Amino acid sequence: MKWLGAAIFLGLVLLILVLVLAPTSSSPLTAQDRLSAEHELRKILDAADYIVSVYSADEIVQEVQTGFVVDPQGYVITAAHGRFRNGKRTEVVLKNGTHYLARLVGEIQTLDIALLFIELPKSASALPVFANPASYITKRGYGFSQEAIPNRRNLIVGVQCTSSDFSLELNRMYFGELQMWYDKEPVLSFTQMKQNMSGCSGAPALTLSGTVIGMVRASAGDVVFTVDATAVKEAATLLIERDLKTK
Repeated sequence: MKWLGAAIFLGLVLLILVLVLAPTSSSPLTAQDRLSAEHELRKILDAADYIVSVYSADEIVQEVQTGFVVDPQGYVITAAHGRFRNGKRTEVVLKNGTHYLARLVGEIQTLDIALLFIELPKSASALPVFANPASYITKRGYGFSQEAIPNRRNLIVGVQCTSSDFSLELNRMYFGELQMWYDKEPVLSFTQMKQNMSGCSGAPALTLSGTVIGMVRASAGDVVFTVDATAVKEAATLLIERDLKTK
């Protein structure tokens, strides 16, 4: 019986050690884990043909940013920034280099979202899948905690951006991590270095699952502010419905 008691005691000690020493969801990713995640995200971003370049210009100002196709009829979401009013010529450029003249469908100014329309061919690529905020937060706008995420790799995000030299190529990728989640605004942190996010406005932020977690709206240093996927999807649906009623 003494041996049995000792064995049980030893087993309990080992179990406690395993629970204490086992890696938790709050453990930071190793450098190798992060590099592996970024490598996977590069492939996902490269394959996301729905990401497009957006160019707008008038007689004085030329501007470039990024966007993404959200409807097979040819509707494109991007950041508004007040850039598409006053008769500016706007073009959308696909990854294959095809240029399309775009028209402004409408804006949701409170979210800084603009919806454009292009005559997209029916053979266009697959559309984005939007992430569910419930996967990251327990209550909309509250309760987000990195420690609550089962796998910290799920916090890694990437964006693909239009070049800032007006070549209209999607040749820049940045990788960061979801840090916090305000109401309708996931905040990303590109902690490894300060990023030049020029040309990234309107870009979708993708996770390792290939889902869109939000749309880039602004950046400050190494912090990027986005509009969350649900708000983007709802805004797109509303503006598309309004547009179809006028046709």
